Amino acid sequence: MLHYKTLDIAEPQLVRNYASDLRNLLAISSITEGMIFLKLSIERIEVDESQVKMYYTIPMPPHSVSAETVGVLPFV
Repeated sequence: MLHYKTLDIAEPQLVRNYASDLRNLLAISSITEGMIFLKLSIERIEVDESQVKMYYTIPMPPHSVSAETVGVLPFV
């Protein structure tokens, strides 16, 4: 079962920074990678005579994680 969580962001500049990072990521990605990413992020698009509304999820890091870590597999 999918669960949606909403998040109130106190700093609009933080959202602008994430949007800028996303724009840069899409600029350097291949068309296929960009399309896959957008397909996974966009929930739906509604079009009427005068407006287009796009519902999407902004990928943001969790608040409790200050850095990403990747474990190393043990070897003999």
